[in-house]
Amino acid sequence: MKPYWKTFLLVCLSLMLVLAACGKGEDKGSKKESAMENKTGKSDAKGGTLKVGIGDAPEGNFQSIFAASEGDSSVIDYFNDGLVDFDDHLKIKPYILSWDKKKGDNLTYTFKMKKGIKWHDGTPFTMNDWIFTLETLANPDYDGPR
Repeated sequence: MKPYWKTFLLVCLSLMLVLAACGKGEDKGSKKESAMENKTGKSDAKGGTLKVGIGDAPEGNFQSIFAASEGDSSVIDYFNDGLVDFDDHLKIKPYILSWDKKKGDNLTYTFKMKKGIKWHDGTPFTMNDWIFTLETLANPDYDGPR
C-alpha cells in the first residue's frame, strides 16, 4: 500500500471516531416515560375475542400429551396450567402439586394436590388424571411425543 493511502485511511478512521464521540447521548428519562405509556391499563370489559400471534400453525392436538408441534403447545399454554412452576433461578416450586421427600431418601416423594382445581368444563381435576398422563407417556406402545 502506498504511503498516502495509509495516511488517508488513518485520517478517515480518526474522523469517524471523532464523529461517533460527538453523537447525542440517550435521554434516559424519555425512555422511562415511553415505557410507562406502553403499559396496558385494567379494563372492566367482559367477553370478546383475544387474538394472539403464534410462531407455527397449530395442528389441532390440544391435549398436552399428544401435542406434537410448537403451535399446539403455544395454544395449550393459554388454557392449561402446569402442575409445578419455576422460580427466578429455574428451580421447581409447587403450584398445583406440592410434595414431601421421604427423610433419608432422595428417591421417594409424596405428592399432594391443591383442592378445588377443575378442568375447563368444570370437572374436578384428580390425582388419577395425572396418573393417567404418566402411565400413557410411560407405556412402551405409546409412540407420540414425550
